[in-house]
Amino acid sequence: MTNLAAASPDKAEALVREGVHFYERHRFAEAASSFTDALEQNPQDPKGYYDRAAANEMVDRERALRDWRRFLELVGSDREWQLNVTRIRERLQTLEGMPALPATLQPAAYVGKAGDYYEQIAEESMGLRWTAWPVRVFLGSLPKDWQPATQEALEDWTRVFPLQRVDAKEDGDIVLSWVTIPKNPEGPQPSGSEQDWMHSEKEEGRVTKRKKTSLITLDISRHWSEDEMRATVLHELGHALGIKGHSDSFKDVMSPEEEEILTTSPGAPDLAHPSRSGPSAVASTRWVPKKLTPRDINTLIRLYNSAGPMELLK
Repeated sequence: MTNLAAASPDKAEALVREGVHFYERHRFAEAASSFTDALEQNPQDPKGYYDRAAANEMVDRERALRDWRRFLELVGSDREWQLNVTRIRERLQTLEGMPALPATLQPAAYVGKAGDYYEQIAEESMGLRWTAWPVRVFLGSLPKDWQPATQEALEDWTRVFPLQRVDAKEDGDIVLSWVTIPKNPEGPQPSGSEQDWMHSEKEEGRVTKRKKTSLITLDISRHWSEDEMRATVLHELGHALGIKGHSDSFKDVMSPEEEEILTTSPGAPDLAHPSRSGPSAVASTRWVPKKLTPRDINTLIRLYNSAGPMELLK
């Protein structure tokens, strides 16, 4: 006769391992399903709700919220869990404040087999996501030779992220400008940069509204191929949309690798404007990405659905 009391913990542990396996391979729906099966073996296990909540952030936000709340209920005031309780309360508040997303940014649009580089960009990108759509783009005095590549780059990102071109600079959330960048005698010649500014409106000394503006500067002094132009605009638009770090693969648009067209040199923090992020500079080398990769797209989707990087309790 099988000892069910002894078998259940073994089965639960196997299911947790299975869930961790799926989670680490970005197969979030399957991870959540495995953690659900494990919880059926032990419905009062706070670790199970913790792990399932992390997976559910990339499956269904409401389910994730329920799991995080259940986790907090189960651990209560237990001193052993207090560090986790503080973090999860903050995470829960972040998730509750996140806006509804357009269909193209929903977890259903994530392609699990492609993976992402979210862990590389998460810390730097938090707090710089857009919260209303469409995000408006002003292209400035777009030079004729940059027009096809810029339009293609804009259309490529618009398939993922709702963007709308506007004709007036003051209406733009993302503003592109085309300038001659002085030559850099000490390193790679930058072809573009991106910076973020936060503007605050106040009434009677209180901040009533915050507005983010992303400024993209592109160099017109060099002779770039159309592929190089497209890759540069794609890269800087990716930063403007919220991806502040870089991919760990030279094939992705958001890679800083030497083998790629995009070589990033972050600028020093602007102490006079602490809300402004440092610029990223790009220089032409050998590899020229022609379009967004599934990893680029997945990373943006995960950025807009997750409340920040996190490790499972396992």
